[in-house]
Amino acid sequence: MKNLDEKTIVARTSIGDVLGTNHGQVLGFLGIPYAVQPVGELRFAGPRPLTKLPYNPFGATRVGAAPFQSLNGASSWIYETPVLMSEACLNLSIWTPSTSGKRPVLVWFHGGAWRTGHGGDAGTNGSALSAFGDIVVVCVTSRMGALGWLGHPDLADPQTGAVGSWGMQDQMEALRWVRQNIASFGGDPANVTAAGQSSGGQTIAAMAQYHSDQKLFDRAIIQSGVHFGTPRCMEPNQAFGYTERLAKRLGVTVPGLRTLEAAHLQREELIFSVTDEAKAFLGGHRYLPFVDGHFIQGWPYERSIGSMPLMVGYTRHETNFFFHLRAPDGKYLANDIPSAEQLAKRVAGFAAMYYPFDSLPVANDVIEHYRACAGDSATTASLWLDITTDVDMRGHAQRAALLHAANGGPTFLYEFAEKIAPPGEGAIHCGEIPFLFGTFSSAFFAGKISNDSHASRLSEAMMQAWVSFARNGKPTLPGGGIWPPFMQSDLKIALFGGESVVEIVSAPRQQELAIWPEFIAL
Repeated sequence: MKNLDEKTIVARTSIGDVLGTNHGQVLGFLGIPYAVQPVGELRFAGPRPLTKLPYNPFGATRVGAAPFQSLNGASSWIYETPVLMSEACLNLSIWTPSTSGKRPVLVWFHGGAWRTGHGGDAGTNGSALSAFGDIVVVCVTSRMGALGWLGHPDLADPQTGAVGSWGMQDQMEALRWVRQNIASFGGDPANVTAAGQSSGGQTIAAMAQYHSDQKLFDRAIIQSGVHFGTPRCMEPNQAFGYTERLAKRLGVTVPGLRTLEAAHLQREELIFSVTDEAKAFLGGHRYLPFVDGHFIQGWPYERSIGSMPLMVGYTRHETNFFFHLRAPDGKYLANDIPSAEQLAKRVAGFAAMYYPFDSLPVANDVIEHYRACAGDSATTASLWLDITTDVDMRGHAQRAALLHAANGGPTFLYEFAEKIAPPGEGAIHCGEIPFLFGTFSSAFFAGKISNDSHASRLSEAMMQAWVSFARNGKPTLPGGGIWPPFMQSDLKIALFGGESVVEIVSAPRQQELAIWPEFIAL
């Protein structure tokens, strides 16, 4: 490599030279393609390995294209509108202190309900995290929406026989690329941690459960998103029927979906997903993954992800993001609180979608249980938000941790409790990301979260824990504090946020979870 005080940095890989730039304390290599772009006949096919870069040397000086997407409502709180969107979006960005050495590698998969986000987002710029921890940070962009998740036997990949899960296959190919090439960027290919939030964490769970034999990564961090499955997600026949109905709506055969303009297909599928026809056929949900039999062989809530070290967690008020979120100017980005009269019906429907076990409690019993736990502070809004947070995220995070610990895997559970800035309320879904990446002071988050000495201490505490876990599978806290493993006999977690910044506590609000028996005991 050239010296850090020079502008252009060269990383020499097996598939060509990559030109990066000096970002101060770290080097940035942005928008590197990691597979042949999935266009033309490769739409709805697994990613093909890249044997050489499209240009040699390849100028990796700006973030690559994001998938086509529409950002509005809550998603606009966390993600900025991409500068460039394209079907040719298989790229990743790397931040590293040096191209020499063997550092731990953290590979990040963004969330966004499999429809929004990208690896070049401002909130997940890896510069601060890389510099703080002396690690290599990789952020991945993969196919999403229709182009990433539509599936059907008529779209079967002739090489693999796969009929869907293109987006998760992209993520797997990115991890293979990292194993093969990250040494050229100062990373240790034998020390890779996969980290992801929301849908990004959910695909990590599936990869760890069903592809551990490929040794794609060595540790996993799953943030606010370990569970997905029926009835929230499609069964294969539903997935195939959905694709057939979409093709008919667009006037083509299923294979003919490959001929449509990419942005048009992405947009029309999103529109179709909320029509009465789609809702009736799919039972109301809009989620795209399904058990394809090849890459997603079962639902992630069904079993442990193996024995690798696992960090898993959630935010205190996850579903404020989806149901009660305001921008700094007071405008509601999400506002969907049921009335007192509607509450039981809404709780029943939500629980049926997100608690896929035989022990489903009666909605009125759930409401009265949470009311008793909350006491005089209970309101219709607080009951709805607490119930949905627990059955959607917190309960599944705890269950995954219990399953993993019972299987012998080192397991660490956390809760993020730092509230966003008024008029926003609560510690919301996605709220931990700017602190983890040290981007809390970015202009994009102005007015959304705190930007003061407390925010700096919180960010450093989170980076310390995530970096130490990526280094050796044992997260530590500021000053060398110990984060004990989570297990059925000792429900200790790390609580991030609030006056103490971080502390070790007994898992809170177990009384509330008692109404959901699958979440508190195996």
